[in-house]
Amino acid sequence: MADVYVNGKPLASSLSTYIDQTDDVRSRVPFKFPVAPIFGRAGGLPGDPSVGGRVLTLGGRILTSANTAAARLTAEHALKDWLGNGGLLLVKIDEGSPPALAIDAFLEDLSIVPIGHPLQAVASAVTMKFNAPDPLWRAADGGLPVGLAAAATRYACPLGTAPSSPIIRLMGAATNPTFVVRDSGGAAVVTLAITLTLGANDFLELNCETGLIQKSVAGTVTRCESVLTSGTFPFALDPEWGDFTTASWPTAEVDVGKGELLYTKRYW
Repeated sequence: MADVYVNGKPLASSLSTYIDQTDDVRSRVPFKFPVAPIFGRAGGLPGDPSVGGRVLTLGGRILTSANTAAARLTAEHALKDWLGNGGLLLVKIDEGSPPALAIDAFLEDLSIVPIGHPLQAVASAVTMKFNAPDPLWRAADGGLPVGLAAAATRYACPLGTAPSSPIIRLMGAATNPTFVVRDSGGAAVVTLAITLTLGANDFLELNCETGLIQKSVAGTVTRCESVLTSGTFPFALDPEWGDFTTASWPTAEVDVGKGELLYTKRYW
């Protein structure tokens, strides 16, 4: 059912709050380009862009089936209670067709204004303003692993519209594996050379979210950043390495052993 969810609760069916304004849900977060002035000439030199948090504004109405002022007041209190924990909230937008999108955000402001006489109104106008420190939406259903089941074989990595940071696990009996990501045209864009021997039940994990490299040998997990001989790490799988509109995706492979990638599709 299409709805807006906060911490797993559908606002319409559970809190009588019907959202009909989601203007900035679909907007891309703006890039900020710093410009350093140059003495004696017009303009300046642009620096590396940065991206701030996402401000998310949702507007709608509180409408109860009882259609009474008392029911409206009860619904207002229920909404304030559910949103008022003061911490991060999980906001999910489900428009009835995939992907449903989720984001973690703080509630900055909640405005509730009765429509009509404040003591007799049966409905209220609602505006919720959220601030998401991480501006990227993610697929609400989580991520599915991309298995690298066979050595020296390219496996497609479907993405959203924004970069995704994967967790890479290399496993199986393998000596000095090399992990490669290629763009949809076959050119290598990431090459990680590993100096390590893995047994049949061992694995190496490279976490691009945290920057940690760990190995599990005979059930004992230890950090081992030194096994990375060459390559850029951490990295993010970039939709620019393929074509979102034609579902042409980058691919991943390992030359010996096997592995998997774990990541969530991200969206601007």
